[in-house]
Amino acid sequence: MLKHWGCRVFVMSRGGVHRDLARELGADWIGDASQAPPAPLDAAVLFAPAGDLVPPIMRSLRRGGVLAIAGIYLTPIPSRDYARDLFDEKEIRSVTANTRADGVEFLKIAGEIPIRTSTVGMQLQDANGALNMMTRGLWVLTLVALCACSGSFDERVHEEFHQTLPAGAAPAVRVDNIAGSVRIDGWAKPDVDVHATKYGYDAQELRSITLGIRSEGGAISIATNYGGGMHRGGVRYRIAVPENASLNVSNVAGTVDVIGVRGDVTVQTQAGTVVADLGTVRANRSVNLTATTGAIRLTIARDSDASVEAQSTVGAFSSDVPGISASRENVVGARAAGKIGSGSAQIRLNTTTGAIALRF
Repeated sequence: MLKHWGCRVFVMSRGGVHRDLARELGADWIGDASQAPPAPLDAAVLFAPAGDLVPPIMRSLRRGGVLAIAGIYLTPIPSRDYARDLFDEKEIRSVTANTRADGVEFLKIAGEIPIRTSTVGMQLQDANGALNMMTRGLWVLTLVALCACSGSFDERVHEEFHQTLPAGAAPAVRVDNIAGSVRIDGWAKPDVDVHATKYGYDAQELRSITLGIRSEGGAISIATNYGGGMHRGGVRYRIAVPENASLNVSNVAGTVDVIGVRGDVTVQTQAGTVVADLGTVRANRSVNLTATTGAIRLTIARDSDASVEAQSTVGAFSSDVPGISASRENVVGARAAGKIGSGSAQIRLNTTTGAIALRF
C-alpha cells in the first residue's frame, strides 16, 4: 500500500524472514533493527513488542513525525530525552483496535492496488498456528475448513519420497522446511534416512515443490524449495539420523519433534510447537530451541549437567527440574535460569508467544 502511494519504505527487523519478505515486496531500504534508517522518517510503525526500540525510532522521526505502536503488549520503554526524542511535535500513538470503518476503507484501497498474493498450504491441526502467523504479519492467510474432508483443503494430492545417505557416526545435519511437520529420530546406524510426503492441491503444486538433499564432507542438508516464488502445498518429513549427529532445524509453519539425538541441537520455528527428548545433556553439548509462536517442551535425563536459560515474552514457564528458578516478567511473560549438576552444557529456550516446559 505504501509503495502504491509513492512512499519510500524503510524496513528494520531482527528477523531474517521478515527482511527477506520486505525485499520481495520492494522495500527501498532494509536493515537490522539496530540500524538507523538512511533518511528521517515522516511516520513509523513498530510491530515488535520491544520497548527498547522506541527511543531510537523517535530519534529517526523528522519534525511532526508519528510513531504508531501496533502491538497489544510492549516491554517497558527506557527513559527518553525530551529534546532529542519528543521535541519538534513528535508523537507516539498506540493502536488498540481496528473498526469496521477501518476495514471498509482498507478494502477500497486494496482494490486500487495490483496486489500479488502467495499462499502456504497447512494442516487443519495447525490452524491456530496459522492464525497466529497472520496476526504477527508473517503472511495473510485464508483458512478453509471442510468438516467432511479427512485432510486439509490443500492436500488433494500426495507424493512420497525416500532416500538414504551414508553419513558417518556424527554428521552435521541441517533441515530447512517451509510448511509441514518435521520429526527427527536418532538411531544406531551411520546413515541419514529421509522419508518425505509432499502434498498440494493439484499436480502442478506438487511439481513446484522440490527437495534439495546434499551431502558434503561431514554435513548433510535437506531443504524444501518452491518454484516460481509461490509457497503452496508443503512437505512432512520423518528423518532418522545417527544418534550422535548435531542438528540445525528451521521450520516456518509446522511442528518439530526431535527424539534420541545426542549431539548439539538447534531448532527454530516461526509458527509451531517444538518437542524434544534429548537424553543426557552434559559436557560441551549445546541445546537451543526457539519458537516465535508456539510452545516448547524439552525432556532431558536426570544425570544431565547443564546451565539453563529460558524466556517467554508471552507465556508461562514450568519445570520439575531442581535448581531452576523461574519468575514472571512484565505480567504476561516468564524468565527462568539455573544450573543442573555442574552446569557444563548449555540449554537455551525462547518463545515470543508460547509456554515453555522443562522436564526430567
